[in-house]
Amino acid sequence: MSAQLLTQIGAAATHFRLGEISMASEVMIAVVDGIQAYLTADGDPDNARAFMPALEMIVDAQQRGDFLLVADLLDYEVGPLVNATIGSQGPKSA
Repeated sequence: MSAQLLTQIGAAATHFRLGEISMASEVMIAVVDGIQAYLTADGDPDNARAFMPALEMIVDAQQRGDFLLVADLLDYEVGPLVNATIGSQGPKSA
């Protein structure tokens, strides 16, 4: 799951940097869905809290139209969080 999510994060960041906002937004839906699915399966509130600051900054940057910042946040904040949480442990078994 983490490899696919990291690929989607990179694709969204690239689309934002190229000014392909519509395509980037479509990929972002998959990114958010993937993070949400992991956090729901994981059930650890600390992991959910870890993602909140980066996601809030992304929403703020999108509202301002600062899509280069969105791309940077995806690459340098969200990507490492995915590696640290999803990549290192995967969701807990039910």
